[in-house]
Amino acid sequence: MKQTIAMWMRRAALLRPGIGLKRLAFMGAGGAALAGAGLMGIIRLRNRGAFAESVDLNIILLLTGLVGILGGIAMMLIRLLRARKHGGLGIDVSWSDVFKLRKTLMKGPRIVALGGGTGMATLLRGLKKITSNLTVVVTVADDGGGSGVLREELRILPPGDIRNCIIALSDAEPDMERLLQYRFTDGNLKGQSFGNLYLAAMSGISGGFLEAVERTSDILAVTGRVLPVSLDNIRLCARLSGGAVVEGESNIGVAQKEYGGHIEKVWLEPADCTALPDALNAIREADIIVLGPGSLYTSIIPNLLVPGIAQAIRESHAVRIYAANLMTQPGETEGYDATDHLRALADHAGEGIAQCVLINNNLRIAPALIQKYLDDHAEPVKYDRAGLRSAGLLVEERDLMRVEDERLRHDSDRLATAIIDIYRQAEWRM
Repeated sequence: MKQTIAMWMRRAALLRPGIGLKRLAFMGAGGAALAGAGLMGIIRLRNRGAFAESVDLNIILLLTGLVGILGGIAMMLIRLLRARKHGGLGIDVSWSDVFKLRKTLMKGPRIVALGGGTGMATLLRGLKKITSNLTVVVTVADDGGGSGVLREELRILPPGDIRNCIIALSDAEPDMERLLQYRFTDGNLKGQSFGNLYLAAMSGISGGFLEAVERTSDILAVTGRVLPVSLDNIRLCARLSGGAVVEGESNIGVAQKEYGGHIEKVWLEPADCTALPDALNAIREADIIVLGPGSLYTSIIPNLLVPGIAQAIRESHAVRIYAANLMTQPGETEGYDATDHLRALADHAGEGIAQCVLINNNLRIAPALIQKYLDDHAEPVKYDRAGLRSAGLLVEERDLMRVEDERLRHDSDRLATAIIDIYRQAEWRM
């Protein structure tokens, strides 16, 4: 009896979401049904001596069915070979390991990451190896660069940060990734990303920007979901300590050089913009919520200013983690330590927005490299362990740093592992 139950449980497991083999199997089965119907029709007509009657329809059924069968088999083989090559981890693994991995990912914690920029993409590359229950909520306040041009000319949401997140979560071949990240160097398209143009075109042939993001995610076999925080046309504004008001996300980082002082407050216009319902639902159902890493005032906080988002985070039963930046950011957080970052989050989103701060404790940086940052008015983010703990925060200190192209970056795998370790700590399960 137990063996019979186990057998049926294994069969039922085949119906769980995976790498698309079941859909292709159904496609092949449907093709077989059509081919069978066409073949039987031809045989019946021939036996009746009326082969020339209505044979065209049966031939069409037969040929369509054969295409379905051959197409299903070919695509299934491609999926299997591709899955074996990548396995979601970029390594060569066996087919059995692929299915075990997919099963493990589907059982992973429900994680929501909020932010934008390169820091968010770095985080996602690590998290997608741990869970497929992953939702990224991306800011849509960007109005600079290629995204800003498309936003103004085509009246669509800025696609840049969303493009980066899709690529980070995708199972795309390296050539496809390079294509989507390619920037034109000449002509009217100079500086524009092909990936941005692709999303803009997909939006034009779809039911809107959200559907374009979903279709692109499907095509690139994205792990999890990428969601804009809102579908409204949002503009980010800031007030500096000297009283100057700056409009536009792209102007905030450079305003300090022109006006002096530091950022006191940022806000959205219109203030009554609407949060995407799917983003709110993901936050409410999350096991882990991660803020950052990324630009504090222009990538992280804009998400929290959309009505309902911060409240949903505070009311969530999830572990709420702030992943601190490695370095301060010129024009935004010069002179900030970790406490200053968290105070800015609380000032804009309310107390309790984070329960834990994850911070890099590796300060072994080559003198020549650190000098480059100092010359650019950036320095490692310092932290007061005792002060943060006295404020009721869990402080998780890890070596999270790596050097890439003479720039300091978070290590994707270490960052993701640290987040999961925090979640697994017994005190969060109480």
